[in-house]
Amino acid sequence: MDRLKQYLNENPSDDIHSSEIVNILKDLDDKSFYKSLSSIPKELIAKVALELPDRYFEDVIENFSDKDIALSLTELESDDQTDFIQELEDRDRRMAKNVFNFLHEDDQADILQLKQYSEYDAGAYMQLEVYTAKLQDSVKGIIKEFVKLRKKNELENVNYLFGVQGSGDANAIVI
Repeated sequence: MDRLKQYLNENPSDDIHSSEIVNILKDLDDKSFYKSLSSIPKELIAKVALELPDRYFEDVIENFSDKDIALSLTELESDDQTDFIQELEDRDRRMAKNVFNFLHEDDQADILQLKQYSEYDAGAYMQLEVYTAKLQDSVKGIIKEFVKLRKKNELENVNYLFGVQGSGDANAIVI
């Protein structure tokens, strides 16, 4: 517990990583683990719950309100939001419904769209957050747009850049 508090106190909130919290929690004995749960920053509840081994999922969610969990879900990409809600439904349907109802309607729509796919379909693993640019857009213009999106906290990382070509307006760069 002291190690988690130390980590949280020594790092600015935007430098705190869920994976580091998970590593700390996994090293704790049961008593310390349960005491430490309340120290998890609210915006990281869902990330931490998803990154911990499955057996800890319920322990994490039981320590926070439905509203706090919903708030933390807004920090996740659509595929992770859907995974979280599905995991929560498997354990507590009422809580899952309450958390879902606290979400913004755009997040709800994304989750409902992704839940339509079977776990064996590629669609079940996709994210709906995609940035597209026209082929005629300049790299400089795209980078400026990235900077704007980053400042508004709407873009975290760009991991892949795909050039796709189709007919008409389908020519685009997808990020």
